[in-house]
Amino acid sequence: MRIPAVTPSPVRALLTVPFKRSWYVVSVGRRGEAHWWEAATGPGDAPVPLPIEPGLAAGAPPLLAAAGAIAATCVDGHTVSVWDLAAGARPTGLLLPFAGPRVTHLGVTGGDAPLVLVADAEGAVHRFDARSGAVSGEPVFPHGQPAQYVSVVHAADGRILLATLAGHRVRCVDARTGARVDDPDRPWYVRAMRLAGAALPDGRTLLLAATDEGLERLDLTTGEVLPPGADPVDLYDVAVARLPDGRVLAAGAGDDGGVHRWDAATGERLGPALTGHSLPLRAITTVTSPDGGVTIISGDETGELRRWDGAGGTPIGAPWRTAAKTLAGLAVLIRADGRQILAGCCDSGLLHQWDPHTGDVLRAPLPVLARADVLQVFVDPAGRPAALILGENPDDAHGDLIAVRCDLETGVEPRDLLPQTACAVYADAGHTMLVLGEPDGSLVIRPWPAPDR
Repeated sequence: MRIPAVTPSPVRALLTVPFKRSWYVVSVGRRGEAHWWEAATGPGDAPVPLPIEPGLAAGAPPLLAAAGAIAATCVDGHTVSVWDLAAGARPTGLLLPFAGPRVTHLGVTGGDAPLVLVADAEGAVHRFDARSGAVSGEPVFPHGQPAQYVSVVHAADGRILLATLAGHRVRCVDARTGARVDDPDRPWYVRAMRLAGAALPDGRTLLLAATDEGLERLDLTTGEVLPPGADPVDLYDVAVARLPDGRVLAAGAGDDGGVHRWDAATGERLGPALTGHSLPLRAITTVTSPDGGVTIISGDETGELRRWDGAGGTPIGAPWRTAAKTLAGLAVLIRADGRQILAGCCDSGLLHQWDPHTGDVLRAPLPVLARADVLQVFVDPAGRPAALILGENPDDAHGDLIAVRCDLETGVEPRDLLPQTACAVYADAGHTMLVLGEPDGSLVIRPWPAPDR
């Protein structure tokens, strides 16, 4: 005997599916549970549960789509389940290998080779084989492809270039003219964590990418994809500096815990990996002293900072044990008075500041965003030290990312929220300019708003 519920669960979504000369219904309840049943006869005492992952996100409407015998649902904003109604009374479901941002829409195609279409919050449409769950081709961006990352590149010929990363494809434009710099007929696809520009003494400008396949290089002067750095290793971050002998150093933060150095122009190694960190590196930067010497500063998942001579690779001083955990996005800022600030964020949502030469803490940590990352540091038009910070939106249940501007002396205020997460700042002819990557893939450049503090 089955005793019906005293208080029925509200139906959050309803979808009708033509199947076997009849109409069936897919319904999703309050908790994310899904059932399918014949429309004419009703669910009866035992509606057939669908093999999906329950757990409806608060306030998020469930997504349903169907065509022919294939149905798909997403009830938590991230997990996409598919089932074949032709398999019998209890459908055999599968979970798609989707690891992208929040799912916004679903679609299903009919025919002999049905596909499940998954649209995400960044404008991409992902395609999967409905029967096997295998990925079917690259994601498409029918309404433009927003940039996930923007990097400012100061070219050897004096131009200011903007390199964007969108869907693993890198594009580069002239910030002053908007003209395309890279060759559209030779697209460059990289699984980059970070990008950095390298202006070479011979007049060429390279774009370097830290990827899980090592240091990858693009010649922006010729459009040629260059051989990757020798002895590739999984990299999380890359920093660039000019050494006293004129060579351009590319320093990489290795997932193996090592600091890796290459000659940016040739891709050759500058000695063996520098070891000492016990855990993977998540951040790296360089600082140049008045005499031209270059120091590499690396940070690992324990919050430990180490310094290295950029040219010779020898360690400088003892490691700095900091209060930060899982450092991200180290960057050095040179203030108008010549003082230098080493800034870095940690997983606990704090922005830390140190003297890059002594390791002294310059001020108490500032609260910013959870899982924060320093994108860039700069001096704003009012002469104040500032940073662009990327982190989790505290008001979003899915933990979507937002970007904020942060005054390094007073912290973040609500009005500091930026409209896009892909952003960068550069100075040009005495003006500070803000770059924003729009949802349609375009870049908007405007003067930096002076803080009204």
